[in-house]
Amino acid sequence: MKGRSYYNSKRHEILDIISGLNLAPGFLHLDIGAGYGSFLSEVNNNFKTIPHGVELQEECIPKLTENATFTFQGDCISVLDEIKTKFHLITALDVVEHVDEWQKLLTGIRSHLRDNGFAIFCVPNIQNIRIILDLISGRWTYTSSGILDSTHLRFFTRKSFSFGLETNGFRIIKVFGYPSCIKGSISSKISQITLGMLDDFISSRYIFVCGKLP
Repeated sequence: MKGRSYYNSKRHEILDIISGLNLAPGFLHLDIGAGYGSFLSEVNNNFKTIPHGVELQEECIPKLTENATFTFQGDCISVLDEIKTKFHLITALDVVEHVDEWQKLLTGIRSHLRDNGFAIFCVPNIQNIRIILDLISGRWTYTSSGILDSTHLRFFTRKSFSFGLETNGFRIIKVFGYPSCIKGSISSKISQITLGMLDDFISSRYIFVCGKLP
């Protein structure tokens, strides 16, 4: 199990995105890989939701239970097979890259999304310039966190994950590069100056906002 901070992120950059979705108060929110539920709690505090959390690590469940109305412990694919509810919003932030059968996870998420609902995914960007420079130098070194986290089973670029979403029944509404999506950040200024042409290289993560294809 990783350190406490790994499971305790509030993900403020995602809150700004959710605010633009105009979801009615009381919407059903499912967070996959919920950790201690800090993000679920932040969303609930800001938008008055009915929070549901899925978490693999048993040690996180007592704290998650304090922050979620409904809590599910287990691997996300198996848990989704058991849940019957359909949600207005499903978030899977830095989760897909940890799942071997990642396309099965996408299918499960889509099946639990209401027709007018939204799914938000966040995945690391393997096309980041630091990774490219390391490869040029012959380096591929796993780390305890970040793009080359040693627990990552899958690696994506913006284009490859976009293809995965579309082939598994999602309509991509908007894609945000992180940290360039944060106003005032150096990455944001670079993105503006270059008209987004360098986003695939300066983004450490990509955030995808999706709906369901018919």
